[in-house]
Amino acid sequence: MCRPSRWLPGLIPLFLLFLAALGARTGVIGQDLADRVRAAIRAEGGPDLSVVVAGRDVRLTGHAADESDQVKALAIADSTFGVRLTDSAISLPAEAKPYRFSAERDGATIRLTGVAPSGAVKADIAKVAAALADKVDDRIEIARGAPQGFGAMALTAVRALGSLERGFARLDDRTLTLEGAAKSARERRAALDSLANPPGGLTIASAAVSAPEPAPAPKPAFDPATASARPPVDELRAAAQAPQPLPPALQAA
Repeated sequence: MCRPSRWLPGLIPLFLLFLAALGARTGVIGQDLADRVRAAIRAEGGPDLSVVVAGRDVRLTGHAADESDQVKALAIADSTFGVRLTDSAISLPAEAKPYRFSAERDGATIRLTGVAPSGAVKADIAKVAAALADKVDDRIEIARGAPQGFGAMALTAVRALGSLERGFARLDDRTLTLEGAAKSARERRAALDSLANPPGGLTIASAAVSAPEPAPAPKPAFDPATASARPPVDELRAAAQAPQPLPPALQAA
């Protein structure tokens, strides 16, 4: 005789175990899908985003440098195997006009201010500055609106400070201004030479770098080119005043 009151309590734990296993399996599948979407975006040079999966639906969150990065990330996620729907919660940074970046050096410290188009460009700038100075004060913010090739232009600005003791390099869109002081004429020349072949599109507005004047050469104690062939006056006067011996005829007398 069937007695549900006896076997039903045993089914309940089995059902709970089934739900737990199903949930764990779903979590593994969701994590795998999130990992694959994130890896695909990174492989294509897209932004570093967070991926949230619900079933087969994907939601992207985080920051993109501009609209093109946002569209690229969505397209890559949508084409990943296993994704049904893709939703975007990607935020974009503010747009900067004019697009300004500045690097200032004071002895062993370089301060970086202004904006950069992406975290990768910001990291490259800080890396170059760290190779030139003991301390880097990085205050760069991410902003949209950078002219093409802005990263290479910013690196040129930072490298120009490598031969200076103090000074600044300011980049306004595609125009660079350099001012500062070098320890020697050779270092001044090195700073100016670093701007001799700027990246395409960069205009050098001004490059004013000062250096100490070389010390004058000491005057020689005796200059053969200007010395007189005549004996010195003091020697002639001493010889005239010295007693002269009498001629032999007068000595005999």
